[in-house]
This record gives sequence, structure tokens and C-alpha cells, in this order.
Amino acid sequence: MWKFSYKYGWSEIEDFLTHTQKETGSIDLSEDIRNAGYEPADAMSIGNMICGDVIMEVYVGNPERAHYAYLVELDLLAGCDPQFVALKTFPDLIELINKVLPIAVASEKIHQLRSSTGESMDMNSLF
Repeated sequence: MWKFSYKYGWSEIEDFLTHTQKETGSIDLSEDIRNAGYEPADAMSIGNMICGDVIMEVYVGNPERAHYAYLVELDLLAGCDPQFVALKTFPDLIELINKVLPIAVASEKIHQLRSSTGESMDMNSLF
């Protein structure tokens, strides 16, 4: 699991979702996130949810239970496990969105191109 700060950048931290999973015996990731004190933020998903190319899901922490103010699930590579990023402040969240949004927009455009041609395209064909 990662922590991100707009001032200090990235650092790896202990995965508190794994601890929650071990404590509750859960096999449901969304349940683990809730048990750790986080709820999905309304309308804070970024990316192409249909094809799954890029997903950024934001969760808001309960101040009495959560380790951080925000937890962000990033699924940047289809077929790979999502990565989680913990954030302490709203400015940290905004800066992370600024970093991920261009990737999400590019992914959506690639998906639209693929859909319109009916073919699968590789990235090299765009250049």
C-alpha cells in the first residue's frame, strides 16, 4: 500500500486493509474497506468503468476509525490487482487526481478509438 502527499511525494506503508481482512476473516474487498473505516465518496470515480482500463475510486475515512482522511483505489492496468493509496489531506487528494486524470482521459480515448474501428489497437498504432 502507498501513501501520497503533495509535499513529500510517495512512500510505501503497511497495508492496513490486509490487517482488517485478517481480523474479520473477510474475502470481500469492499467489506474490508468499510471495516477499515472508509465509505465510497459519491461521484468520485474516474475512468472508464465499462471497459476497466482505468479506475480511480475515492473513499472517505471516518475520522474516528480510519487511519487516513482518504483511501484511493487505483486500477491502472486491466487484469492486475488494484493498488491502494492513503491520503491525509484534501490537497493530497486533489494532487493525486491531477496526476491520474490524464491517464484516465487517454485510456478513454483509446477505448473509443478501439470501439469505433471494431478492432483492437495497440498503443504504437497511435503514434
